[in-house]
Amino acid sequence: MRLKQEDLLDRHKGKPAVVFGHGPSLSTALPIIKDMQEQQDMILFTLNDWYKLFDIGKKSPDYWVFANSDATIHAHQASILQHNSTVLFSDTVDTVISYDELDTNFKNLNYFPYDQRHFKGHSCTQIWHNFYQHYFREQNNNFTEYGNNAVMWEPEHPDRGNAPAIRWFNPNKITPYTYNRCCQRIKSIKALNKDLMTFINCGNTKFKHQITNWEPGENSRLTIQEELQRKTNYHEH
Repeated sequence: MRLKQEDLLDRHKGKPAVVFGHGPSLSTALPIIKDMQEQQDMILFTLNDWYKLFDIGKKSPDYWVFANSDATIHAHQASILQHNSTVLFSDTVDTVISYDELDTNFKNLNYFPYDQRHFKGHSCTQIWHNFYQHYFREQNNNFTEYGNNAVMWEPEHPDRGNAPAIRWFNPNKITPYTYNRCCQRIKSIKALNKDLMTFINCGNTKFKHQITNWEPGENSRLTIQEELQRKTNYHEH
């Protein structure tokens, strides 16, 4: 069953929780996690292919997070069906699976699809376009329109590479054949192509045109970062 945001917020209020990834330091913490599972009612979050790397005991994780293009529902279908975890997945990364397919092939699965990139309900083209406007006007990467978070737009670093937003909204990948699959979760093809033409036309004039009244997607929703910012009343996402 597809869950809504309100189904999850404060669902386990007051209970201890553990969130673990795949780092080697987990090996020292795993016995403690297993013991906590046996001794008390604990909420456990895992991600990707945890089951290939770690034995966490008899209990399935409460929540199983998927957030990259390799860890998809299809790739882990057999393992998902073996467990009773609630699946949280970024449907703007896993662009192949449909909700109808989930409801048909995973009848007992509780799942929550989330968006982690279409801030303000804008398509990738709109977001990149607005960053370009700022960059050509101010000549810096201190862009805070989305979530008041300039860190997302830091320039390339020799050790860390590009910041998240630079990777997500790479202008070389904004074409009808690539970005549409991601943005179709929030907008129609017709609307996306209109965004693309605006982006191309303004790019030819170095983004001198000020376009501020972008329309959000027809199916837009808050991203998971925006949801958390709203819930916590924090100054940035």
